[in-house]
Amino acid sequence: MTKRRLAVIAIALTLLAAVAAAGTAGAWLLYTQAGLAWLTTRAVGFAGKGLTLEGVAGTLAGGASVGHIRYAGKDIEVHAVEARLRVSPLSLLTLTPRLSELRATELIVTSKPTEPRGRPPDTLELPMNVQLPDVQVGRLTIDLGNGPMDLTNVRLAYAGGRSDHRVDTLKVTSTPSS
Repeated sequence: MTKRRLAVIAIALTLLAAVAAAGTAGAWLLYTQAGLAWLTTRAVGFAGKGLTLEGVAGTLAGGASVGHIRYAGKDIEVHAVEARLRVSPLSLLTLTPRLSELRATELIVTSKPTEPRGRPPDTLELPMNVQLPDVQVGRLTIDLGNGPMDLTNVRLAYAGGRSDHRVDTLKVTSTPSS
């Protein structure tokens, strides 16, 4: 064999090994609970001290459940209780997580959770942009400082984060009280 042919074979084997390693790492991240745990640790680190995730289980590809999600920013606090979510793996590469599905027993959004609450928040900025095209919540509580407003059986599509917040669709199903 010539040196040139050996070099081509060595390069091809190196590329094949790199592709196999990337595939193995991707499968581990998407299809194991350890991969999900690793990713949630990175997400909490990226978001800073304001994000906590408790009771994380499942896989990224199959969907994850989280007992309690809390994000506390300067002028906004969000709690999700008994959440089930699916994340688009490709959206993680762009650092704009797209949760193709989010289900929660309860979602609580509080603006300006610290005093004084008599004035509007300076910002409702989230640590990163996020897309939530299919959110279903048993009870949504929104507190803008004038007392909480409760909505039940809520379905919405949301996108926003650092610079804006958009609710594209909102459906609230009410049941008559007896």
